[in-house]
Amino acid sequence: MSLQHSRPPHSLSLELQEVARDARDLIVLLERGLNFPPPPDFPSEQLKDICRSLTQLPEGTAEGSRPPLEYARRRLPAIRRQYVLSDEAAADDEHPRLARGASFDQKLSSLIASVSTALDEYRRLAAEDDVDELPPEAGIVVSSNSTDAAIAKSEAFDLSLERARETVDQVTQPSSARADDLKRQLLDARGLNQLAAAEISMPVVMRGWLKKVVDALKTTPTIIKRTVAAMRVGTDVTEVLYGRWCEFADDGTKFLFAQFRKTLDAFEAAADILEKRPSVTATMEQVEEPLSPAEAANKRERHLQERVRDALGVLDMFDVGERIYRDDNAHNLEKQAIIEADLISLMHELAALDAYRNLTRRFTLDTPAADGGSPTTPATLGRAGHGLTQRVFERLVLIAMRQRQRPLQSGDVVDELRRLGVPIGGINEIKNAYNKLWQAKKRGVLQHVEGQGYWIAGTPVPISNALQTVGGRALRRIRSIGMRSKRTGNPRGRQAAIRPADLERIRKMLLSNKTVREVSAMLDVTTATIYKHFPGGVEKLREMYPDETVPLVRKKMRRVKRGPHRSGGGRPSSLSADQIVAVVAARNAGKTVEHIAEEFGVSTSIVYRHLRKAKAT
Repeated sequence: MSLQHSRPPHSLSLELQEVARDARDLIVLLERGLNFPPPPDFPSEQLKDICRSLTQLPEGTAEGSRPPLEYARRRLPAIRRQYVLSDEAAADDEHPRLARGASFDQKLSSLIASVSTALDEYRRLAAEDDVDELPPEAGIVVSSNSTDAAIAKSEAFDLSLERARETVDQVTQPSSARADDLKRQLLDARGLNQLAAAEISMPVVMRGWLKKVVDALKTTPTIIKRTVAAMRVGTDVTEVLYGRWCEFADDGTKFLFAQFRKTLDAFEAAADILEKRPSVTATMEQVEEPLSPAEAANKRERHLQERVRDALGVLDMFDVGERIYRDDNAHNLEKQAIIEADLISLMHELAALDAYRNLTRRFTLDTPAADGGSPTTPATLGRAGHGLTQRVFERLVLIAMRQRQRPLQSGDVVDELRRLGVPIGGINEIKNAYNKLWQAKKRGVLQHVEGQGYWIAGTPVPISNALQTVGGRALRRIRSIGMRSKRTGNPRGRQAAIRPADLERIRKMLLSNKTVREVSAMLDVTTATIYKHFPGGVEKLREMYPDETVPLVRKKMRRVKRGPHRSGGGRPSSLSADQIVAVVAARNAGKTVEHIAEEFGVSTSIVYRHLRKAKAT
């Protein structure tokens, strides 16, 4: 019969306190350092994680203590058997090693005894027989590449559980039994998550032990959901903080259960990888075929991309947690800085792999085929020139903005990302940065500050901080960039066709009886340009400056001599009076108009005109 997911009974609570005390003593010893250097593969950090999980048992639930106790009952003796040598085995070794009866062995043995006693007390209360459910099995040696993703998701989930428990503690009544159960259930989930991460990072992993812990972790979301649904305002939740509780119950639990799913999926994926690997005691060694350089680069790239996604997820969790749990991240700034530095180093390695792939691709294209034909072309060359993905770009811009403590524009973003060693890429970096900044604003990640650039959404612009940090220089530079188009004396676009010094010269030329056309020809500008600067033309200038105006000189008109056949002006006739008479006579003689026009060298229309005039008279 299982116990309740609530406060442990008094007898079990006493035993769990003994387990927590011995676990804390072992942690202190490990952090202080051992007298002799441990073996190279000694799981020091994993053992600390196991002990940290055991220290939380008194604050957890009665039923939630069973999986950690069963796991510690198996794993701790296994560590002692493998790494703490007996006196005879230690004497045969050249180097001093961990020996039985030493300080470390005493602390570890005391913890094993406390765990066994607490597990016996649980079984007595639950009326269960003392049976070992799991048969003995051989461990599996795994590489770190196979478990990095699961460990990263486990770390992010651990932080989410910690924040969720802090929020519940702040918004609930101290005397509420349901609130106490909820906090204990969250702590149970955190302890199981720590144990699964510790086991999956062991030098030799036991599949059955890992599966047992993960199965226990799968049951915790249902228990937490049931407890959250049973919470009531006034009895369990403080009325003043009811709005914050609703925010946590809606957004916070959705985010938390999403982290549950991601972590469980990562653990199960790692367990699937373990199922396909041979055990340590396998007699036949399976020799893997060596990978080609291109295959090794692709495999490494996939691994790095997975780590980048995990780092982005952890950093996103910091931002979401700050919004949901109202946390200022003060105690997590150091961890956040470490993850950001790790993300930048991963991007550097991905850039190096991309450069290597481009180099090998170029040589592949330049290599002729074996039969002497055309060069062999790969089936897929991939997409190049598109730069960073939107999610990575936004995270790097946030890092740069927090480091600079000021808004950034497109050119500033290009410079800052180059400083971080992760250029945006693409054909036009400025245009690429502009488009991605606009997308980040549309997605609610950034906000645009008029005259200064882009800044983190929902965060006040640190104007005073920028002035104190850089002495005002950076802020003045930002304002000059943003207000350049509004400043006089430095217009944007093409330069003016007429310089300011030439305006006075043009004015004097127009007042000295020069026409606008003559002035435009002398300065090699259009008349429209002159009229732009002198809208009223010469007449307006003469009215404005009567004293400087040169009197107009009337020019003598040239007299045109008029012939006897001309009564007025206009162009002279093409035919003389005698030729007109000859044209009329030729027409009366029966010649065609075309023949007459060809004979006199004129057009047919001229012939027709004179024929009409002769007929009219």
